[in-house]
Amino acid sequence: MESFGETIKRLRKKKKYGLRKFAIEVGISATYLSKMERGKDPPPAEDKIVKMAELLGADQNKLFALAKKLPPEFKQAFIKNPTYTKRVPEFLRTATEKSLTNEEWKKLIERIKKK
Repeated sequence: MESFGETIKRLRKKKKYGLRKFAIEVGISATYLSKMERGKDPPPAEDKIVKMAELLGADQNKLFALAKKLPPEFKQAFIKNPTYTKRVPEFLRTATEKSLTNEEWKKLIERIKKK
C-alpha cells in the first residue's frame, strides 16, 4: 500500500503537475512537498489535503485515511453534537467487531439515508 506522500507524487505526476507549481497551488513550499512525498515530512494540515484532492481529482476520504487524519467536517460534527462524540466511536467499534462486508456497509448506509 502506498503512503500518503507516494500517492500524492503519483497523482501529481499523472496530472502533469510540476513540484513547484503544485506546491504553490496547494499553498505549501516546494521543499516541504518534496520531503513529504519522500516520507521525510508528515502529511499537511487538513485544509491542504482538501486542496490537494481537489487539484488532483482524488477521493478526499482516501487521502485523509492515508494521512491518518479526519476530514474537517467530521471534527465539526463532533464539536457541534455531543451525542456524536459518544455514538460514532461506539458505532465504528461495533461495526469493526462484526467485520461488516462492503455490501453490509452499503445496506446500512442506504437504511440511514431513508430516515
